[in-house]
Amino acid sequence: MIKKMITITSIALIALVIGLSSVTPVMAPSNGSQFPIQECSSNDFICKIVSIQDEAILNGQVEVNELVTFRNIITIFNSSQDPWINPSIKDRWGAELLVGSCDVLLQPGDIFIGTAITTTKGKSDKEFLDIQVSGTLFPGQSLDIVCIAQTDTNPGGQQEYSSPGEYEFNSGAVVKFKLADGSQQSFETGGISVEVECSENEEVDSKTGDCVCIPGFEENPNGICISATG
Repeated sequence: MIKKMITITSIALIALVIGLSSVTPVMAPSNGSQFPIQECSSNDFICKIVSIQDEAILNGQVEVNELVTFRNIITIFNSSQDPWINPSIKDRWGAELLVGSCDVLLQPGDIFIGTAITTTKGKSDKEFLDIQVSGTLFPGQSLDIVCIAQTDTNPGGQQEYSSPGEYEFNSGAVVKFKLADGSQQSFETGGISVEVECSENEEVDSKTGDCVCIPGFEENPNGICISATG
């Protein structure tokens, strides 16, 4: 089990670096893209949204063996009438992803952030988010966690995602906190999955499930399908 500290950045620096992206995520192209993907709890106390950060990916899709950078935003919003005491936030990413950094932004006001770590567990090296807040999130306040993740390489050194299909991006994010009367509250989003497609000039082999060149194309030494006629 490997633990690493999340980057906790000041409010001013986050505003300078990402502007309003924690509130208004990067929007993907509108040509059939699956992004952004959003999941919220039934009362919207906790929401998360995943978008593609790479502007170079013009088709808005995730392709096999493609290095992709994602922006994963978890928003905790106290829209109730009660202060939330010592909230904690947990989430888990799929094994195919490497989490580079997470920034925390509070709007408005100030709150003391305690322990914030990601933990790598198990043979598949899944990364877990665990934020423990020492303080109170008052009515009208929101807490944003902005995490940057990339497709990782598998144990064989191949760039993920290594085959087409549906993959778990991350599980349901959970927020827990106490009310003034001491009662424990817990709310959870749904999980998020991404669809991985074959690259241009490729199709799924019906026998193996892998991506192969479409008729009239052949794979060059770099693994790219090019016209067989040159």
